Amino acid sequence: KKLDGFSFIPIVIAANKQDLPQALRKEELLAQLSLGKTRTEQWKVFEMSAHTGGGVMEMFSYLSQVIHRKS
Repeated sequence: KKLDGFSFIPIVIAANKQDLPQALRKEELLAQLSLGKTRTEQWKVFEMSAHTGGGVMEMFSYLSQVIHRKS
């Protein structure tokens, strides 16, 4: 509900620490953050690990594309 007035702002969630067994997965994060209930489609969750590097470049590539489109 709090995000309803910000439908034009892209949201990126970096789900870091995915190399750890206790890390929350994408589906769990979406449920806990209630992102499926927002009116915006401008959000994206990236499962990543800064330790292994997995998913990091994909997230920054996406951010670069979004920023470039908005400018």
